[in-house]
Amino acid sequence: MPDTIDVGVVALVQPPAAAAAGTSYTPTLSVQNNTPYPLYLQGTLEIRDSQNVLVYAEPISASGQIAAGATAPLSATKAWTPLVAGTYSVSGTVYAGAADVSGSVTFGPYAVIVTGAAAPGEGAQCRVEATLDFYVGGVKVNTIRYPNYLSFTIRYPNYLSF
Repeated sequence: MPDTIDVGVVALVQPPAAAAAGTSYTPTLSVQNNTPYPLYLQGTLEIRDSQNVLVYAEPISASGQIAAGATAPLSATKAWTPLVAGTYSVSGTVYAGAADVSGSVTFGPYAVIVTGAAAPGEGAQCRVEATLDFYVGGVKVNTIRYPNYLSFTIRYPNYLSF
């Protein structure tokens, strides 16, 4: 087995460079295994809007080992549905899914231009920014900012009061 990763990101397959608002896409990369060994590959994929706000982040993986010299897709399991027209950037990291192979390869940013508008009532996303300040004994100890679409969970049982 190789001791360092040697893969190339060939292309961003989904979402396409020209995407439509309200259409779901399963983010997918095409990667090539440049080693003489089969590899399990995985990674992370992020999509950011034109203000660099993270709107999507999911792990990506191949459905099995990628043969030596072969090209295969790495896909997320969750779809991304852009609801707002604009320019988005797709980037991330690919790494080997084996303990004896080290290193990673970054990719992107790939530009995705979303046109049109989602149909009225389509989707449940709304753009918000939430800031949570945490106090202990009247002293502010932490601030968490969520400059994202409304989809976050906070679990601090018995410590928060509103």
